[in-house]
Amino acid sequence: MFGSAVGLLLAPSSVGVEHPALRHFVLQAAVTASVTPAPSHTIFGFIPNPLAGVKLPSELLLSILVPSLLLTVGLMVVRRGVTRRMKRWVEVVALPFGAAAALSLVMLVPNLAPSATTDLTAGPDAVSTPAPAVAPVVAKASSEGPPAWQQLLGVESTVTQLQARLQSSSTTLASQNDPGLHPARSTGSAEQTVAVQLDNALQAEYSFYLSAVQHPDQQNALLAGTQKVSSNIRDVVIYDLQAVETQVAQEAAIQAAQQSALAGTGPVPTTLLAPEVGAITQAFGASDFAMEPPFTFGGVTYPHFHTGVDIAAPLDTPVAAAADGVVVIAGASTDLERNLVGYGNYVVIAHGGKMVTLYGHLDKLLVHAGQPVHAGDVIALEGSTGNSTGPHLHFEVRVAGLLADPMRYLGTQINKQ
Repeated sequence: MFGSAVGLLLAPSSVGVEHPALRHFVLQAAVTASVTPAPSHTIFGFIPNPLAGVKLPSELLLSILVPSLLLTVGLMVVRRGVTRRMKRWVEVVALPFGAAAALSLVMLVPNLAPSATTDLTAGPDAVSTPAPAVAPVVAKASSEGPPAWQQLLGVESTVTQLQARLQSSSTTLASQNDPGLHPARSTGSAEQTVAVQLDNALQAEYSFYLSAVQHPDQQNALLAGTQKVSSNIRDVVIYDLQAVETQVAQEAAIQAAQQSALAGTGPVPTTLLAPEVGAITQAFGASDFAMEPPFTFGGVTYPHFHTGVDIAAPLDTPVAAAADGVVVIAGASTDLERNLVGYGNYVVIAHGGKMVTLYGHLDKLLVHAGQPVHAGDVIALEGSTGNSTGPHLHFEVRVAGLLADPMRYLGTQINKQ
């Protein structure tokens, strides 16, 4: 899930990814290496720390520091306006508060120091999500099991190591580059190379699970390989298999919708009504967005391809049917844990000429399967469900089972960003 999660965090606002988010794991050697900073014997590098080794919760220290500091400052202010005799009494009263503030500050400084902890995760088969800060050590047991299991272990090991390298590369570049002085050096060629390799590894991971879903013998062999590892890794493999299976079933349902007896009759529409008016945040076709999956369109395979247009508008903006037709799907795409993924809440409408339109990432559905609709009828409210970075509508057009650019039918109805 690391790749998908980070990809969405770094993605443009108000876009979606309809590809299922897979989880990752890695078998590791039974070793724990936890490096924690030793208690500092100095403060700021030169002031002796008499309380080295004594550690109290930061919340407690702050609850002492703040009021003590405020009372000390307040008493010092009062001291300036009283007689000489009273000044001595004010100083006596302020002394314990000042001491408490100083001691709590001395003890708080080590707590606020950056942690230098590196955890390789104990145990021979711990789940790693996200990737650890160091490359994992593959356990000896990873060489056992069917070929399908060994292949998956290789894929997951590659993903984890590339994630670690990308994380390390990003940290190094961030420490070396001053964006104010070298804005063009925010991303280095080495980091770009690792990012491309990681993306290819993630796509190989998805292709592996897709093959397993399509070939029961391979899936059974894969599950057999999980019998010698802990249940948490087995759960990850099962989750990913079911996530891809859900994606395949969803695509099959959309394809079946085009052949449904409920589909509208007549010729294929030549124009469509814009389902909502807003800014296009992601266009149809080849994309630079690394989280988009590879896709073959017009006989050409693209490394990243967006299957519709993303239209951004305020949350719960009404979404209208693009043409007359019949609702054939009004449901949700969920994972094994009932979380909304992919399209999230979505609607598919069948039109004449084997055309269907799809409306994804909806907040609320206002129609049901089998319901006739007319162009302009409100069918849902725009949302950000599924794999989405913000409120928007994912709008797809498919004709006779093939994707088409929605802008070909929408013309200039939608504002282009």
